[in-house]
Amino acid sequence: MGSRRPDSYSTMAAGDVPEAVVLMNNVTETRAFQRVVTVAAAQCFPSGRIQFWHPGKRTGSVQQGQVLVYLGPNAADFAKAFGDLGYVCSAGPGPPGRGRRPPTSARRGSPR
Repeated sequence: MGSRRPDSYSTMAAGDVPEAVVLMNNVTETRAFQRVVTVAAAQCFPSGRIQFWHPGKRTGSVQQGQVLVYLGPNAADFAKAFGDLGYVCSAGPGPPGRGRRPPTSARRGSPR
């Protein structure tokens, strides 16, 4: 087996990459999505599925939706660049390896 390429989470957490856009399937329950979103500054959920082209192959139907995840300090620029594709939401990165939780007042069943 060859060496594994570093994942987006590890390279961003280490500070090796100042900013990046990751295109991935919108499978939010996966470990890969959860790891990347912990260091994300913004996400764009396209309003339609992204069609890919390959020379000599016919384009089939896309079975899975995608999300563009922005990693870096310029979330406003990302929103301008990708806002026409679909819904863009921004959030500051959470601590590495841990998901963000809403404030106590926003959680279901919490006193107001």
